[in-house]
Amino acid sequence: MKRLLANILLSTLIAAPVSAQAQFARVDDAVKYRQAAFKVLSSHINRVGAVVKSDMPFDKSTVEA
Repeated sequence: MKRLLANILLSTLIAAPVSAQAQFARVDDAVKYRQAAFKVLSSHINRVGAVVKSDMPFDKSTVEA
């Protein structure tokens, strides 16, 4: 039983780095994707932040969007 568990653990440790490899063929593509994701996130955070700072009135539909 210990041998089986050891084999499962070893297989998992070997497979984890393989499954975590980059999904992009080029580094530039990964950088562009990450920058775009942060730009979208920034847009959402700025809208909610304006409501929190009372720069904009609270509107549930705007905040949810």
